[in-house]
Amino acid sequence: MAADRVPPQPDPSRLTHFGGSPIVVGVVPQQSPLVALTAASLARGTHGEIYFAHVDTTRYAEQEYPDGTVAHLPLNPDTADDSWQDVEEALIEALTTVMRDQDVGWQFRY
Repeated sequence: MAADRVPPQPDPSRLTHFGGSPIVVGVVPQQSPLVALTAASLARGTHGEIYFAHVDTTRYAEQEYPDGTVAHLPLNPDTADDSWQDVEEALIEALTTVMRDQDVGWQFRY
């Protein structure tokens, strides 16, 4: 990049203060516990909580509720099944185990 071509930078007044802000962390089945533990360490350091989220690429959000949860449906209704519930349950179980002694608030969203 030429010296006279500096990309625009945001004004310092627009910086976000991270203290107390929630952290959003994507999770997948069989993911290393290190992901959740690293998020917990960051959340403790910033005095925030964690929102663990899993995105199922075979489903879409139909409706979002005030608490942030969503009702979702399969992209292809001809192949609809309830196996997503097994994935959700396994993720919640794994996160509960890892986060048990972390002393950090967290939630899970599918």
